[in-house]
Amino acid sequence: MNAHKFVAERGIEEAKRVLSRAPNNATHIAGSMYLKLIGAGWWQAWLQEWNHSSNSMTRAWKGESIELIKKWGDVFNLNELKQVVESLDIIDRLFGLDQAKHTMKIAKEIGYSSDYEQIKQAISDYELVDSFKKSTLVEYLDECEQIVNSWPKWKKESMQNAFGFGGKNKKCEVLDMVDVSPRCEVKNG
Repeated sequence: MNAHKFVAERGIEEAKRVLSRAPNNATHIAGSMYLKLIGAGWWQAWLQEWNHSSNSMTRAWKGESIELIKKWGDVFNLNELKQVVESLDIIDRLFGLDQAKHTMKIAKEIGYSSDYEQIKQAISDYELVDSFKKSTLVEYLDECEQIVNSWPKWKKESMQNAFGFGGKNKKCEVLDMVDVSPRCEVKNG
């Protein structure tokens, strides 16, 4: 999955949170696990471990293979995520997509090529995030069902019991609709 889809699905604030909490040298994230690419197919994960000398939990980079990483979920490049966040901030500072397009046109006309390229990239990123948001609810639910169906039986039952809808005749009801703003923020309404 790419950074644009991450922002479309999880929102700009979540992307900023992920970036702000990233440890030094982290290059990617999978689920809630920060990763550092160290070679073809090999990663290091930022993991908690017990430090016997200090008698406390610490974090350290530990080696893992790509096969283990894949089990944690989609892997996102933090540099790409940072680029998308910066682009959406540019669009926001320019008061939205329409104004950004107008500003880009002016920048090109007066010869500000670096501003033109930066705004052009921001518009491209914004539109790509927006295109991911336009996937239908049915597509999203199908994707969720595929993920859940890949889980082992014990995990499915555990999740069903945890959320109180275990059993064959129980139904889930949608109580609230969620809207996503142009800045990719999830808002209840």
